[in-house]
Amino acid sequence: ECVGHLTSLRYSGDHSIRLHLAGCKAQPSHSHMDKSGFILELDGRPTLIDRGIVRYDDSRGEVMKWSCMHNVITPVLPDGSFAKQSAPEYAILPVGRGDEETLRAFIDVSTVWGSIMSRCTRRIDSDTPDHFTIIDEGELLASGSIAFHLHAPVPFEIKGKIAILNIDEVQLKITLEWAESITQREDGIDFKFEPVFHLVAL
Repeated sequence: ECVGHLTSLRYSGDHSIRLHLAGCKAQPSHSHMDKSGFILELDGRPTLIDRGIVRYDDSRGEVMKWSCMHNVITPVLPDGSFAKQSAPEYAILPVGRGDEETLRAFIDVSTVWGSIMSRCTRRIDSDTPDHFTIIDEGELLASGSIAFHLHAPVPFEIKGKIAILNIDEVQLKITLEWAESITQREDGIDFKFEPVFHLVAL
């Protein structure tokens, strides 16, 4: 039975790059609002992360399931809050192909945004292990804004339309030329109760 996850592990010289894209099987019994979310590990170090979950009797656990707490896009509601994906009725299965150099991955998450968007897809294109592009496409049912969320265990350094992460000796540069605003905040915890830094590009 398909569980709806896709992983690519490639190498650039002595460095490893792992990208993981999340979907789900139909009607999952345990699931976060994270469909199309991705994680990135550089040299085995969590770089763009999934928070995981804490004990179920911890009230923070419910917030950790929300869409905006994952590396996804979310519509922005009229009150300024971030919309949440609905529970998936059907399997959401990423598809892709790749080799030691390239990766092409695609996921359609239209069904979990059906009340807000008529369609929504994410594509990951990568011609070399050390560079990849995220392409989100969709159509809102009413005009509004979209937020692009990223989460990391260390603060982002924001320079204009570029955000930089430095973890040990590894650096990730994120280019967001389309963004009208880029902000970050220390926002909650991960499963180890460590702080998480949340970047939002609108």
